[in-house]
Amino acid sequence: MAEHIKTLTPAVLHSQASYAALQGVPLAEANHHEQGTPLWHLFNNAYRQAAHAAECEEVEHA
Repeated sequence: MAEHIKTLTPAVLHSQASYAALQGVPLAEANHHEQGTPLWHLFNNAYRQAAHAAECEEVEHA
């Protein structure tokens, strides 16, 4: 059975990073891109944004 392969767009990368952050996967484990590359930085930024948003939401509901 063939598997559909998605093109790695910034939106897909952001979605993957956000999902990892919300699931509590450590950033170092979640980001499989070569360190220092544009994809690595994009993933890190998206992860941190999602983690920060989740923290802010927790504080608001506390």
